[in-house]
This record gives sequence, structure tokens and C-alpha cells, in this order.
Amino acid sequence: MPDADNTNLVFKGCADQKLQDPSEIFSRNLKYLLDSLVSRSGKKAFFTTTSGDGQNVIMGLYQCRGDLSNTACYDCVSKIPGMLENLCGKVEASHVQLTGCYLRYEIVGFKQVPETQLLYKVCGSKKDSYDDGFEERRDSAFGMVDSGVKNSGNLFYTGSYQSLYVLGQCEGDLAKNDCGDCVKSAEDQAKAECGDSVSAQIYLHKCFISYSFYYPKGRGSSSAGSLGQQETERTVALAVGGFAALGFLIACLLFFKSLLKKKGSEMWDTSYIPVPTIPKTRVFLHAGFGNQKAKKPPKMIPRIDTGQISILFSIRRPSQVHHRKNNAAPAQCILKQNHSTKNSRKVKLLEAETLEAEAHATSGFKRKERI
Repeated sequence: MPDADNTNLVFKGCADQKLQDPSEIFSRNLKYLLDSLVSRSGKKAFFTTTSGDGQNVIMGLYQCRGDLSNTACYDCVSKIPGMLENLCGKVEASHVQLTGCYLRYEIVGFKQVPETQLLYKVCGSKKDSYDDGFEERRDSAFGMVDSGVKNSGNLFYTGSYQSLYVLGQCEGDLAKNDCGDCVKSAEDQAKAECGDSVSAQIYLHKCFISYSFYYPKGRGSSSAGSLGQQETERTVALAVGGFAALGFLIACLLFFKSLLKKKGSEMWDTSYIPVPTIPKTRVFLHAGFGNQKAKKPPKMIPRIDTGQISILFSIRRPSQVHHRKNNAAPAQCILKQNHSTKNSRKVKLLEAETLEAEAHATSGFKRKERI
């Protein structure tokens, strides 16, 4: 099974000129070329060949990354022919680059491009502001690539320098010095195009380089721990804020509930008001105003011989009180007095009706008492 990382599409390059092939000679030659390239990819990392003769010649090649096995190389190259039709259609030249390999073909006489022509670039994120000396480490790593590709047997080098991973490769038919020049040009392109990015991929016509910065294990774990702590603190802060908001909402609901209760109680408020003392006399005064919706008068207070006058008021809110008609008496007043005898504890209760009147209000509340 091919490695998905090696068969991902990086970029494509398709010629603008469509392939003029009324007799389908080019189509047959192209198919034969692609079959030959795929069949050789299981044995070699780089191979170039031609197909056809005269004016119908087509040249093609493939190259796999230097660290791939023969099997991985074959799996990568064999993916490209099936992609060409969808990516480019029938054109005079095309270049398809996957992560682990690339394949290129062109008809004879097609316009050539310089070896150091920039085909594609990928720039990573910018470096951290605290990461001083990054450019110096990157340039030192580039120097390792320069010497590495020229001294290796397959024009391929990969290595690391102070947390910086680097890779470089030239096309298999380049001379060593030409390979070094191509890689040096790619490094200059990386500096110019990607600047202080922590990673980059630069693809030229005859070579490519890539580099990426990675955190050491100790520093990476510390950074991860710091991020985890920040995430935990954020979660706690959100939880505290949520509880505070819930508490505020409950307080508001209780406040509004108390207002509603207070509003309901004001419809018929009852209170006791003490007044100056009159010995052995109890006056019971009731003043009430209601409306037709009132179903029953307020309850009378119990009789308590306190030697004081207690007045019970039942008052409607000002907005709900109606004016009396015909100057009727506002209420009834009943005077009840107790006389104590010196020789006996028996109490004779004398009840005298001091006033009898009808209290007529708009509510129609009416009460009479007789001796």
C-alpha cells in the first residue's frame, strides 16, 4: 500500500499548447512512454527515455526522492499517469510533482526553460519573535546541503542542524557542480521569497530544497505544558463566569417575585397603629373601602384588653379608591367599655351603639349592627 504522504499532489505544470494529434500518433507514443517510466520506477530512483521517431518524438523522465525505497518509488510514480488526463488533458508538455516523486514529459522542440527557473514555492509561518539567531542557523544548514548534494552519489542530501531539518536534491542527470549551483540558487530563492518563515519548499526546474524548524523535546513539552495551563485557566474562568451569571439571574428572578408579592399585598393592607392610652377603655375603629370585586371584608382583630386604643385600617391603594357619594359616613364606630367592680371579678359588659350609619361607596360595601 503506497504511503499517502508520498503520493499527495504538490503542484502541476501544464503547457498552454494543446497536442495536435489527428492521427493519434502522439497519444500512442505518450502511452508507451508512460508505461516505460512506470515499469522502471520499481528499479531505479531516476530514469529518462524517449518514445517515437522523427517529429513525433516525446521525451520523458521521473525522479523519486532519494530516501524512498524502490517499492515506495514505484507506488508514487505509478499514480501520475492516471492523474495527467484530469490535471492537464492532452498538452505538449506537463510536469506533475507529488510529495515523493515527480514526472515530466514534453514533445521534441518544446521551448526549454532555465535549470534554475522557479516553478513552485511553499512558505510556512513566521518565526517567533523570541527565536533569535534563526537566520544564522538556517544559513548554516543551507551550507550543509550545498556540500551534501555534491558529495553524495545520487545528488540527494538530508540532515538537521540545531533543530532545523533540511533536504536537497538535484535531477539525476546534472553534473555535481551544476547541482551545487542549482541548490545555491534555490537557497537564495528561499531567503528572498520566504524570509523568516520557519519552513519552506522551493522547487526549481532541475532541483529543489526544503527546510523546517522543529522544537526540541524539552522545549516542545514545556511549550505544550504552558499551552495546556493557559487552556485550563481559560476553562476555569469561563466556569466561574457562568456561575456568576447564573447567580445574578436567580437574584433578578427573586427580586421580581418579591415585587409581585408586594404589589398583591398592597391591594388590601392591614396594620396596627398604637395611639395614646385611655385607661380601661377600648375603642375598635374599622374603616374599609372596597370595590365590587371584593368578596369579603377584612377580618377583625381579636379583642385584647391592653388598656390601649388599637385602630385597624384597611386601605386600598390611592389609584383604586373611589370617591364616596352623598357624603355618607365613612365607617361605623362601636364603643365598647368594660367596668370593673371592686368586690367581684365579674365584668359587666355594657354595649352601647354610639353610631349607626351606612357607608356607601362605589364598591357597594354595606354593613349594619344593632344593640
